[in-house]
Amino acid sequence: MPGVCVVRSAALLPSFSNKNSSGKTTVTTPEQTEEQAGFEAIKAARQWLNEQAQKREVDQIRTPSATTVQGYIKDVRRLVKTGDAWKAAADTTKKSTFFKRRAAILFFCRDQVNVILKVQDQLQRANGLMDPAKKQQWLRHVRTLKSLLKLAQKAPAEPPLARVERRQTKRVDLQKLPEDWREQLVDRLPKYRFQTAVTALSGCRPAELVAGIEISIEDGHLVALIKGAKVGTTSGQEWRALHWKMPSKNPLAVMLENFARESGGRVVIQTPNARAFSGAVREAGKRAFPYFPRTITPYSFRHQFASDLKAAELPGHEISKALGHSADKTKGSYGIFDFGRGGMEPNKVEAARAVKQKHQAAEQEMPKPSFT
Repeated sequence: MPGVCVVRSAALLPSFSNKNSSGKTTVTTPEQTEEQAGFEAIKAARQWLNEQAQKREVDQIRTPSATTVQGYIKDVRRLVKTGDAWKAAADTTKKSTFFKRRAAILFFCRDQVNVILKVQDQLQRANGLMDPAKKQQWLRHVRTLKSLLKLAQKAPAEPPLARVERRQTKRVDLQKLPEDWREQLVDRLPKYRFQTAVTALSGCRPAELVAGIEISIEDGHLVALIKGAKVGTTSGQEWRALHWKMPSKNPLAVMLENFARESGGRVVIQTPNARAFSGAVREAGKRAFPYFPRTITPYSFRHQFASDLKAAELPGHEISKALGHSADKTKGSYGIFDFGRGGMEPNKVEAARAVKQKHQAAEQEMPKPSFT
C-alpha cells in the first residue's frame, strides 16, 4: 500500500536452497550469503595487495617518505570530497599531476585495505562473528573493503586528460643559461661558496649536503664521499664516492682541492639548513640571470651534472651510481645528453649497491667506506 513501509522479521527473510557434495539440500540465509561474500572480498583484497607489492617491486617503486605520505593524504581528502575521485584526478592538463594523484589514491587504498584486514583478522580470532554486534561491525568493514577495491580497480593506466599541456622542465630550460652559470653562482654566494661548489661538481641533493660531504685528496684524485639520501631497503645508495683526476682544468674541482689541502687533505662540507641554502641559491640565480624563465635551485645543479655525465657517454649504471640511484632507469629523470657542458664528470664512480639493470649483468656490491 502507498505510504506503508513493511519491515520483515528475520524469520520471514527469504532463504536459498543449495545441494552440497553429498547431494543433501542445505538452506542458506541472506546473512550467510553476505558473510560468504565477505570472505571472498577479503581473499580478493589479499590477492590485490600481493599483486600491488609484486608490481612495485618489479617497477622499483620505493616506499614513500613521511613528507610524501602527508601530501598524499591531503590530495586524497580533496579528491574524495568531489564524489568521483578519478574524475577529479583527471581534472588537470599535466600528466605529472595526474600520476601524482593516482599514486595518492592507490597509496590510500593500500593503506586502508591493510588496516581493515588487520582489524577483521582480530575480530575473527576473537570469535567476533558469533556476536551479532561485532558481526555487524565486521560486515561494515567488509563493505568498506569492497569500496576500496572498486576504487583501486578503476585506476586508469594512462591519464584520461581532455587536453595535455606540453611539459616544461628545468632540465630543458638550463640550456638557456651561459656555459659558466655554475661558476657565476659560486662567486655570488660567498657565504655558501664551498657548499655551492660541491653541489655543482657532484650533483648532490640538498639533504645530502646537510649530512655532510667529505672531500679528500687520494692518490692524485679529488674524492667526494656522499652519504645518500632517499635510501630504502632496496632503493638508493647508502653511500657513493666520486673521483676526479687532478690536476684539473675545472675551476670548481681546483677550488675544492685547495680547500681540502688547506684543511690537511680532508674536509667535510655541509650546511645546517637545506631550506636556507636553497633560498640563497634561488635569490642568487634571480640576480645573476633575471631573464631566465625558471627558478634556479640546488636541483638545477643536479640536472646539469646528469647532462654532463650523459654527454660524456658514461655507461648508464655509472650515471645511476653517480646520482645515488640503484636502478638504471631512474637516471632518465635527470639531464639531457645534448645539454652537457663538459668538464664536471668524474673519472671513477663507486657506490654501496649494485645498480639494477635491464639488459646487463649486475655489478658486485662495494664494501662500505668509513666516514669521518
